[in-house]
Amino acid sequence: MFALAAAACTKEEFAPATENVEILDEDQIVVSASLPVDTKISYTMDVDNKLIKTAWEEGDKFYFFSTWSTSGYEFTQTGDISEDGKFTNFTASTTALNRVSANAGLLFTYPTVYKNNNSGGLRIDTACDGTLENALQSDYMYGFVKADAQKNIPNIEFTRLASFFEIKDLDFGAGVNGTVKTIYLNCPTIGWRVMFDTSTGVPSYYQDSKIVCTPTEWTVTNGKPDKTDPLYMAFFPLPSAEKGDDVTLTFLMTDGSTYVKSWKTSSAYTGGNMYQVTGKVEKPVTFNIQFEDPVVKEILVGNNNWYGNDLNEDGELSNIEASLISTLNWMFYQNTKIEKFNEFVYFTGITTFIGSNSTGGGGFIGCTALKEITLPPTVNVIGSDAFNGCISLETFTVPETVEKINAGAFRNCTALKEITIPSTVTYMGEGSTFAGCTSLKTLTWPASTTVIGASTFMDSALETFTIPETVTEIGNQAFMNCKGITAITIPSSVTKIGASAFANCSGITEITVPEGVTTLGNQAFFNTALKTVSLPSTITSIGSKAFNQNPNITKFTIAEGTPYSVSDDASILVKTSGTTVEAVGFFGNKTEIAFPANVNKIGASFADGSPDLVKVTIPAVTNFGASTFANCPKLTTAVYAAEATTTGNNTFQNCTALTDVTLPTAITQLGSNLFNGCTALKTVTIPDGVTKINSGVFRNSGIEEITLPASLTEIVADLFNGCKSLKNITIPASVKKINNNAFKDCVSLAKIEIPASVTTIGNAVFSGCTGLTELKLPEGLTQINNGLLTNCTGIKSITIPESVTTIQANAFKGSGLTSFTFPSKVTKIESSVFAECPDLKNLIIPETITTIAMWAFQNSGLESVTIPSSVTKLEMYTFEGCANLKTVNLPETLTSIGQNLFAKCTSLETITLPESLTQLANSMFDGCTSLKTVNLPQSLTALGTFTFQNCTALKSFTVPSKVTSLGSLTFSGCTSLVEVILQNPEPCSVSTSTFPVDTNEELVFYVPDASLDAYKAHASWANEAFAGRIFAVSARE
Repeated sequence: MFALAAAACTKEEFAPATENVEILDEDQIVVSASLPVDTKISYTMDVDNKLIKTAWEEGDKFYFFSTWSTSGYEFTQTGDISEDGKFTNFTASTTALNRVSANAGLLFTYPTVYKNNNSGGLRIDTACDGTLENALQSDYMYGFVKADAQKNIPNIEFTRLASFFEIKDLDFGAGVNGTVKTIYLNCPTIGWRVMFDTSTGVPSYYQDSKIVCTPTEWTVTNGKPDKTDPLYMAFFPLPSAEKGDDVTLTFLMTDGSTYVKSWKTSSAYTGGNMYQVTGKVEKPVTFNIQFEDPVVKEILVGNNNWYGNDLNEDGELSNIEASLISTLNWMFYQNTKIEKFNEFVYFTGITTFIGSNSTGGGGFIGCTALKEITLPPTVNVIGSDAFNGCISLETFTVPETVEKINAGAFRNCTALKEITIPSTVTYMGEGSTFAGCTSLKTLTWPASTTVIGASTFMDSALETFTIPETVTEIGNQAFMNCKGITAITIPSSVTKIGASAFANCSGITEITVPEGVTTLGNQAFFNTALKTVSLPSTITSIGSKAFNQNPNITKFTIAEGTPYSVSDDASILVKTSGTTVEAVGFFGNKTEIAFPANVNKIGASFADGSPDLVKVTIPAVTNFGASTFANCPKLTTAVYAAEATTTGNNTFQNCTALTDVTLPTAITQLGSNLFNGCTALKTVTIPDGVTKINSGVFRNSGIEEITLPASLTEIVADLFNGCKSLKNITIPASVKKINNNAFKDCVSLAKIEIPASVTTIGNAVFSGCTGLTELKLPEGLTQINNGLLTNCTGIKSITIPESVTTIQANAFKGSGLTSFTFPSKVTKIESSVFAECPDLKNLIIPETITTIAMWAFQNSGLESVTIPSSVTKLEMYTFEGCANLKTVNLPETLTSIGQNLFAKCTSLETITLPESLTQLANSMFDGCTSLKTVNLPQSLTALGTFTFQNCTALKSFTVPSKVTSLGSLTFSGCTSLVEVILQNPEPCSVSTSTFPVDTNEELVFYVPDASLDAYKAHASWANEAFAGRIFAVSARE
């Protein structure tokens, strides 16, 4: 072990050594003496991991590569390759050597080997995700060897060929002696790769952009390695590898010293070739990094070297060790103490770092104290959310090596005031890059980018900004809520402005959209301070509410040639398409709207949210978009032209001041949610010709009374849902169906009569109608649906027609019922039908009932209950929580009972169980604190877990003679239990937790006289917890 001396270091010292790479043979077959060319190449698949493997034959031993996982294997095979390219008589065995991860590897399936007629060799195709088409388009399809057909070496080609570095004949320099411990190969963007030691087959493993290889003993004597077999690195040339990427081999010696072999990638690196790496290995300038912030050092090398960064384990981090770190690996994620990290510059193995949702990521997300950081000169990508939430970061310089800054990189950096972005950046993430930067007032955007992405500056403090001439698109919400911007110039290069791009920019007073822009998204300039607007002739699409809530607009000009125009009073945006003249937007600067005479369509959200609109007169339009006047807080009056044929959907939704509505006489239906949330609307006259009122028309409105037209045949779902003021309604005899939630939560509705014409009533129709005291159901009704009267606390009784055959779950749950009579055709009490009915104290269950479902009476007020002999099964939780239940009569026909059946029935004192039962369910009487007497049948063979838990009044208990096992914690919490009488002569199975032996010192057990010794010797009872507690029953007083 040794300590590296600290020293200063400049950027120049990060540059690699002189390139020393020789191309052995670029055009012909590339081979090596250590990889002999014989007659075969084998191909197989690891069934467990579905990894593609390729192997060279070397006697009976193969060394081969597994793509991605970089696992090494020793491989033995026998077999031949047939004329059609298929393996015959093929057997294989593999032995994994240092497999990195059981889950690593590409999931390729369905390999096919066939003869390549063009070259005379073999071709192997594999399908990714089961389809060959996907595989051929994938960057991860590789071939390892390109061989000469004349030498009978199969030609294996995928979409990309591998190349090789052959590393041999290295020179560590005169006088250098030692043993190589570990070899690190760092190559950020050369593509997937693997390295291994051919003399032993010891594989490498892949760590992001770093490969770690642990060779067998490799001694260096006077600068010369004793290793004659070379190292091989298989790699896959990528386009980025032609840009001069740094490749570094770092040799860590057993004495802690390091040596480096560096070179730059060459554009000559192409698939199928072998490149030789030889020559001088340098001893670099090495020093220990002096960290300004001790927290950073503690993270990197502390906690017993948790991350393994301190390679020589001297408690320090050298510049060489830092350069071998290729991923942040969540080291700094949400660390609230780190303040400075300018030494990050030494981490030259890092080319990109990503924030959340990334393997090895974390970035500096949530580093709330971070004020200073300097990125290494190798970084070319600042990943998504890299500095998200760094609320103390005030200034930042992006290195000139950076080409991409991804989405959310500086999101919520609330103190960020200044950031320098170099011209090398060609891509800015399309999502929230600087969103929430509430101190960022200005920024120079790189001229090489084409898009300002979605939410890039949303909620920032931006005041001045120049959009470069290269930008063609301004994304959705790009500048939304940037209230400090007072002026913006959109360059002629822009063709699209996204939804809400400048919404709520309350400082912008003038906008000129240049020629070339074709699209303005929804709410593009919603709620600004605009006074003057100019649109070009190229505009073909303007989204809804693009200029809504701009009450200060006084001048709005549109160049000729577009389908758009503006009303004479500059308040309405109009679009003409053929014979359709559509009012598409209202700027919100009027209290009353005067539509142009030729308008025959009102577009969606036309005046949605207009703050000053008081009255609207709607022309006889034939087409109505949704939410045309929704959310207008001052709108009190709406008048439809008599000739209008449609009302539109959501038209007046949440117009909380609306009190007066005149509907057109010609309409036949009301659109859905028409008056939803109109809390001031007390009554509406519905024309007689209306045959359909759509869902939610009066939902959450202030309607107090209403007359439905005689032509109506159906009350649709949610029609009056939440109408808390509705007191009176008459359902006409024409109605046949009432749908789900129609009157839900109408708390003021006291009585209602359903006409005989109604044959179907949906789910939860009157649920939550707490004021309802009287409901008359029609004869002919066959089903009471789910939740009909749930939480109707005012209803005390109800007559169910004899025609009803089914009462669904939750029908009367939480209601005020005090009594109930079952119709003769009902055979099942569904789950939770009477649950939480506190006033239902007595109930006669007729013999026609055969099934009682779970939770049927849970938490009800029942005081006594008799189960008829027609019932054979009681499901779980049926009577749980019936705190007043004192008397229970169970039939001899009962054969099955569910868990928690009588749990928390705190008034139950005595229970007699029928002889038809053979076992008691778990927690059956859990929490029955008054239970004193339990009469169990002799047919019983087992007691469940927690069966009598917390039965605190239970003092004595007799276990029948056929019981062979008692569950764990059966009597847990039975604090008064002092004796248990066991009638079975054969010791039953128990555990020390079955009885409260630890807390009840007086608890004793009585067993048959003849069985006393057997009980004491039995494995279950021989435990010291029962010592001195087991007695013969004859000893009981």
